[in-house]
Amino acid sequence: MKKINIVKILVLLVLTGFVACSGGEWVAKVEGEKISLDYLNTAYYAQHKQLFNLTKEDVDKYAADPETSKRLPTLNKSIFLDELIKQKLIYNKAVEEGYMKNKEVQVIMDIAKEGAVVQYYIKEKFKDEITPNEKEVEEIYAQQKDKAFRGVPIDQALKRIRSELAGRKLNMKLMEFVENLKEVGKIEKNKNYKDLLKANTEVPAVKKDEKKEEKKAAKKDDSEK
Repeated sequence: MKKINIVKILVLLVLTGFVACSGGEWVAKVEGEKISLDYLNTAYYAQHKQLFNLTKEDVDKYAADPETSKRLPTLNKSIFLDELIKQKLIYNKAVEEGYMKNKEVQVIMDIAKEGAVVQYYIKEKFKDEITPNEKEVEEIYAQQKDKAFRGVPIDQALKRIRSELAGRKLNMKLMEFVENLKEVGKIEKNKNYKDLLKANTEVPAVKKDEKKEEKKAAKKDDSEK
């Protein structure tokens, strides 16, 4: 499993949105708002499955392995809970300072929400169609074991190959799926959309002195040729 900084987990949690659940047993409170055990478990598995393309069983297996847990501390649920608490504290402070009214923040949240739904949807939709052929996996390992996988335990190497093959198949399925959606979907672009995009692109003004320097540099280059 690749190593990842805890900060990246925190950033992903911020982008995908944090909503503490109040139902059931709670494990922590942040400024009076409960984080339930159910929410903690759901967030824990969802984040690690999404980041590393793992199953719930894989997450549990890696969490039980001391070496992997050392490389990825958030596999420890206590540490993961601490990250949720940090994220909630920062989120509350941002809300207090009015950042939820910021237009860019609102757009980022919309994009992150749509992206999370899309990623989860396509993985679930095609999960039974992208399982790699074991013969193909073994052939790739045999070809690359002395190069790409030198010193890598065979179980880890095979898992990485399966993941890469599944990713390729998913990309192919996704391209085909999107093309089909385009055929039946109602898509319309403004006939002047290119001009509108150009009109809304800010190009920094070049000062006269900078233009002179550019011309001098161009002449110098020409004379040296």
